Amino acid sequence: AHHHNSDDVISSLTSDLCNVDKWCSNNHMAINVTKSKSMLVSSKHNHSQVYSKQSNIPCHDSCFEVVTCEKLLGVYINSTLSWDEHINNWIKRCNKYLYILSRIKCYLSVPSRKLFYNTYIMPPFDYCCVIWGNFSAYLKDKLTKFQKRAARLMLDRDFSTPSAFLFSELKWMPFPDQKALQMYKTLHGGAPEYLRTPFTLHLKFI
Repeated sequence: AHHHNSDDVISSLTSDLCNVDKWCSNNHMAINVTKSKSMLVSSKHNHSQVYSKQSNIPCHDSCFEVVTCEKLLGVYINSTLSWDEHINNWIKRCNKYLYILSRIKCYLSVPSRKLFYNTYIMPPFDYCCVIWGNFSAYLKDKLTKFQKRAARLMLDRDFSTPSAFLFSELKWMPFPDQKALQMYKTLHGGAPEYLRTPFTLHLKFI
């Protein structure tokens, strides 16, 4: 539901929920209120004003829990549609794997370290990056610093080593450029049809 007034949003969502509940009842199903959440999406400027009001959506004898951030299919979505929580959560989680790597790297060759990285650290940052990849310069800097730290750890290099040399040796792309990989797959048949259909590759020779 979309309105300029949050009260109108709640009213509209409550009405829609009644229709959904009726459909579920007619099809011998039930809404699990304990697993259902509600979130009001707004700009950062209006965020405090939107959430200062009561925004509970009733369902039978209970209400949906009101949240400002929720994990959906592995992606953290917040009420301002920024990616702070998503990136910060995954960096925090993957820092634990970097610590493990720092403890065991003396027993591993560089190819084995890369295998560890590609197995435990890279997947969260590659997953759905086309969706969450449009982030602020501040978050881009956090991701880049994390990747540089991982590269130095894997190659046993100090802080004076330029990141360009580290990434070149490891054959890495910076995290912000991961979207380019998805576009390449889309244009060259490596993506699902629903992604390939909207695009047409035009080659221009000079």
